[in-house]
Amino acid sequence: MKKRILSAALVLCLIITSFGAASLAAGAGNLSGNAGLRLQKAAFYDNHLHTDYPGPRDTNMEIHDYSSVFTRWAHPTTNYLAKYTDGRMVSVEVFVQKKTVTVEIFDHDGQVSFNGEIPFELPLFGTFYSGEKYNYMAFGQENEEEDDEKEVIRIVKYDKDFNRLESASVSGREAYTTVPFFTGCPRIAERGDTLILHTSRRMYKAPDGFSPQYNLTIIADTREMTVLFSDVPQNRVSHSFNQYVVFDGADPVYLDHGDALPRSVILHKGTDDSTVTWPKVPHAIMFDIPGELGANQTGVTVGGLAVSSENYLTAISTVDHSKVTEYTGYEMIGLELDQRDIVICVLPKNYSNGDVASQITICKYVGTDTIASTPQLISNGDDTFTVMWREFALDHTAGAYFTLLIDGSGNPIGQRRKFDDILDFYDEFFSLDALPSDVHDLPPDEHPDLEPGLTDHEVYLGSREVSGVILGSRIAADSGSAAPALVSLKLDDSVDLGKLTTMAVMHDDGVLTAVPTRVCEDGSVLVLVRGSVMLLPLCIEADFKDIDMGAEYAHVTDEIHRAANLMIVEGRGNGIFDPSAPVTEREAAIMLLRAVGVPVDWDSAMEIARAHGLAGADAASGTPMPRADTAVMIVNALRDAGVKAQLEDGEAEEILSAFSDVDDLDDIERASLAICVKLGIFQGSGSDTMNPHGILQRSQVASLAVRMQDVILDVLSNR
Repeated sequence: MKKRILSAALVLCLIITSFGAASLAAGAGNLSGNAGLRLQKAAFYDNHLHTDYPGPRDTNMEIHDYSSVFTRWAHPTTNYLAKYTDGRMVSVEVFVQKKTVTVEIFDHDGQVSFNGEIPFELPLFGTFYSGEKYNYMAFGQENEEEDDEKEVIRIVKYDKDFNRLESASVSGREAYTTVPFFTGCPRIAERGDTLILHTSRRMYKAPDGFSPQYNLTIIADTREMTVLFSDVPQNRVSHSFNQYVVFDGADPVYLDHGDALPRSVILHKGTDDSTVTWPKVPHAIMFDIPGELGANQTGVTVGGLAVSSENYLTAISTVDHSKVTEYTGYEMIGLELDQRDIVICVLPKNYSNGDVASQITICKYVGTDTIASTPQLISNGDDTFTVMWREFALDHTAGAYFTLLIDGSGNPIGQRRKFDDILDFYDEFFSLDALPSDVHDLPPDEHPDLEPGLTDHEVYLGSREVSGVILGSRIAADSGSAAPALVSLKLDDSVDLGKLTTMAVMHDDGVLTAVPTRVCEDGSVLVLVRGSVMLLPLCIEADFKDIDMGAEYAHVTDEIHRAANLMIVEGRGNGIFDPSAPVTEREAAIMLLRAVGVPVDWDSAMEIARAHGLAGADAASGTPMPRADTAVMIVNALRDAGVKAQLEDGEAEEILSAFSDVDDLDDIERASLAICVKLGIFQGSGSDTMNPHGILQRSQVASLAVRMQDVILDVLSNR
């Protein structure tokens, strides 16, 4: 019987920084090898058609983000796998906060023959590509000052062992760029000595004072790493939210996800002399998107571009656009639930300029009780293709994986295949027994002795947008009973209190649970603990790409960062926090339980919430959370933490008299809202409204959880 090696997505992993060393896997209470896990991913992608579909396979693979959350635009990929022509596999993983790229090369026996860390050459990472003879990475930096001479993009050339060889640069003048890779996902294609980087950028300000976002095509000669072209107007798209490029023989083929000019998933095709003269590039519409030009919300995401013998194919997910009454920058008005069908767009290679592709819906999800992720399209090399995706419940609980084989015209071949368990998913495509034992056989369930030398080890919460380091050794704390109590600690002088964001309980199985923490002026540290525990001092930071809400809501952005620093929230993957996503009862319970220092995971969240009095027996995990219900849960959480949340007679009516829309609430809802307003946790939704039945978003519950923790520490420290 095989053991699991994948840790739960919503718990914390403690990663030892040296390559090949053990990592503390949260949730399962076991240890597994980082290198082994990456090798398992590599083996899966290398053998994704292990038995049924022989033939050449893609040599470059992005590690796809199978998510139930659909972002408006793509972001640079941070995980890659490639297969060398000599059979070796390479794993590339990008750490945005550290500004480093980790590389591991596996030999034919699955052993790590090379591992190393490559620092970013410029502050922004763009993409990685393994070419026929060389490897390439693209880096960039902002140029808000619109300096014509400033380098904005650098494409670096490495040999196959990642020794740096040379680079090609693009300046601000050449690309009219202030922010490279902006709201897009850059990709590279290569043919012979020609390399093409197809990406996005925010441009210099236009006469109207705005900085438009467009795609950007850079063509380089790899023999001497010289740039031939760095801005090609013939295939411009604005806004371009995702970019793909492949070669069809000698012809480059580009795909962009546009929201305005045009508002479509659009394909452009160059010719074999386009690297010299750039003639007009014929275009075709792969999928036409309804709505007002420039409305960022399109209801479409793109998952790949492929070339068959007769057609160009792309895989997308799309809502039922007939249900949308208006598209805005953030919403699809009229759409009650963001469910998307999986569609293959098929365009004959001999298309004429302006043609529209045909669409084949290969799996329908709109109107069902399931959400499907954006699909990934993989070329099998024999004029067949594999479409891969994952299903989720309506409350975003992750479910089964699916694959479907399609032919070169986008037609399904056979039935889709379901994999309920991640190990079964892997087992179908490669033999675990052929891999080194440390890949699938976990070491004994023992807690390693991490000291001395624990300081500076890295920690990650779920997706790697929330990460940090351990600042010092473990320290004991005891509340004197199983009930929560505030304890004062004196940390070792080596701990930098200026960097301390939270203390965390280190459980016997290696899982970390943050506790409410406050650094006092006298240098002591207050923590809310339950019983006798061992704590670690942590410095946690967030690296979200989608939470800048402007000056008016800067406090919300700050509170999201604080919630991440306190280990109350984590990202959705690929740098996404998804601040406007509605929150379910399960998600709200998890955030609030974390805010009071209670260990919790996704599967057991509702059971733990009931045990601590946050949720009733009839609570439904997938139910959206209105403000009034959240107030009730917050008050219950305050009481669980030892705060006597009470009101004087008539105080509820006096507090709520400022709001005109709370008359239909029951006594518990009214009292809970009044307590939350009194304590400064709730602030209303307008000048005289509370909107008690409005569904809260992730950003709002993150803010509420932070304010609630502040109240707990204020009240308990002043007793």
